[in-house]
Amino acid sequence: MASIRAPIKSLSENQRRWRERIRQENSERIKLIRQEKINKFREDKLAQYQICNEIDAFNKANEETLRMQGTFDVDQLIEESIMQEYELEEYLQQEQVECCVNCQNEVLTYQQADMLSCSNCGFYTTKDCFEKTILPLLHRHALDCQGKIGFCLEPGTDNTLFANCDICDLWDILYM
Repeated sequence: MASIRAPIKSLSENQRRWRERIRQENSERIKLIRQEKINKFREDKLAQYQICNEIDAFNKANEETLRMQGTFDVDQLIEESIMQEYELEEYLQQEQVECCVNCQNEVLTYQQADMLSCSNCGFYTTKDCFEKTILPLLHRHALDCQGKIGFCLEPGTDNTLFANCDICDLWDILYM
C-alpha cells in the first residue's frame, strides 16, 4: 500500500520563502567556509614549496663557499649551531643560579660547606633552601609579575627569611 506523505501542518507561502532563504544562506555560508579552508591549505602548500625552493637555491648558490670552508652538509651546520645555543643557555642558567637573588650584583660564594652568601648585600642561605625553596619561588613569581623580590632575615632569627614584592604584594616566609 503506497501512501503519499503530506505535511501535518500546511505551510504558508511566507514560511516557505523564509525556510528557502535560510537554506540558501546556510548553503552559501558552508560554501564560503569550505573555500576559505581550501585557500588556506593552498597558501600553506605554496609557502612550503617556496621555502623548499629558497633553501635549494641557497644551497646551490653557496655550495662552493661551503665546500671551501669544509662544510658539506648544511643540516650538520644547523645542528652544530643549535648545540652551541643549548650549551650557551645551560651556561647562562648556571651563571644565573650563582647570582645573588637579593641584590643581583654579586656572585653567591660558599662560606661554609653548604652556606651561600653575598659579599655585597649580606644575603645568605643554605644551598638546600636556595635550590628547593628560593629558586622555585622566583620562577613562579616571574610567571605572574615583573617585580623584584626582596629578601631579608626575620629579626632575632638566623634561619627565617622574609620574601616580599612591592609590585604584586607577594609576602612569604622561607625557612632555611
